[in-house]
Amino acid sequence: TLTSGQFRQLVYSGQILSLTVHFWLASIAVAGVFLMLLCNQGKQDDSAESAAADPIIRWSARTALAVSVMQIPVGMWVLIQTDPLQQQSLLGGDILSTSILGLSVFLTFGLLHQLASMSFGEFTTKDLQKTALLMLLIVVFMTAALRRSRLEYQGEDVSQNITRSVGSEGALVSNRNGWTPNGGVHRSC
Repeated sequence: TLTSGQFRQLVYSGQILSLTVHFWLASIAVAGVFLMLLCNQGKQDDSAESAAADPIIRWSARTALAVSVMQIPVGMWVLIQTDPLQQQSLLGGDILSTSILGLSVFLTFGLLHQLASMSFGEFTTKDLQKTALLMLLIVVFMTAALRRSRLEYQGEDVSQNITRSVGSEGALVSNRNGWTPNGGVHRSC
């Protein structure tokens, strides 16, 4: 078990903090796309509801666009903060992890294009559905790339794992199988 001091050290470590910010921004973007779909569902052609829903959809698209653009530097921060073997896996060490990450980045630029066009121009229900599908694929592929890069080294001997201590007393060690007090072995996904 972790003490409260060890927990606080972990919360403010670069790897946890970067993933947390990345998750918060992604949650806001997903909520924006969901609100767009929800507003569009109640619309009917040439009705007062339709006229009232369009500005909400546009502002939701702008919000999702803004936080999705912020995801680019935050995603780089997440990549920089990951363990070196995980970075290696994502950046060419494992062709499947690299391909999944590359595909999700490519889809992200498609999503940014969709959100920008919906924010400042006309859109159809098909555009909204395409945006939601892109968002879903990006979340699935980014998660798959992260999970795949973590699985690459889970089966290795713990003594060969790269360690990083956080603090001096009761150091927490990242042994690529999870954060553990005093370098003990802990298996997690």
